Amino acid sequence: LSPAFETNQIENARAQQLAAIRTRFDDADSAVAEVTRALAWKDHPYALHALGEEETIAQASREDLQKALDQLLVRERMIVVFSGKVDNQTAKKLVQTHLKDVKSNPTWAKDNNYPDAIPRFEYTGGAVEIMERANIPTNYILGYFAAPNATDDNYAATVIAMRILRDRLF
Repeated sequence: LSPAFETNQIENARAQQLAAIRTRFDDADSAVAEVTRALAWKDHPYALHALGEEETIAQASREDLQKALDQLLVRERMIVVFSGKVDNQTAKKLVQTHLKDVKSNPTWAKDNNYPDAIPRFEYTGGAVEIMERANIPTNYILGYFAAPNATDDNYAATVIAMRILRDRLF
């Protein structure tokens, strides 16, 4: 809840994250996933990479990190999960003891227009991106398409069909 954000730790983490960002396209699997993600989720928040962008990470200050943490650590954004044999009373005491200092913001969802602020993903059409990579003796194909969600009656059939298709293409 109160990280030190020591300079050497920040710089080590920054170097690791920048290295990961810079190597996104170094192997074919990662490259095709990056291109496909950018095409499929274009103009949607999912298009943003979880690692961030090189310019943003390079410029992030200690104060930026603290501000981001403060925005994340809000009771209304948290889900606490217990694994194992923990009864409700014990779980409640653990939360009250260890998370008592987490601030509350009852208007967080309204202030951030949640969940409506995240647009529904709508598949609107295909896109093709061809990357020439002379040093790779194989072709990589990755595709996204609309499919039933986990609550639909056709979901199980879709999973089986995808496994068969994957095995045939692989």
